Amino acid sequence: MKKKIILVIIFIAVFMLLDQVFHLTHGEGWWAQVPAFFAFLGFLGGLLIFFLGKIVISALLHRNENYYESDRNNQ
Repeated sequence: MKKKIILVIIFIAVFMLLDQVFHLTHGEGWWAQVPAFFAFLGFLGGLLIFFLGKIVISALLHRNENYYESDRNNQ
């Protein structure tokens, strides 16, 4: 498991280095000149999707504390 984690970290580090060396422009706005801006934006977007999904799923799946006990009491 540790070997996989180390390989993933090395893989990410290599691609971040390549992003710095071969910086390509993606547009004409000021944000296109910021190094690794789009990687950071994608990371923030992923976090936003994760936390919004967590909120929605927990709202759909949440049950009261006595949800299962109340069913037993009715029988």
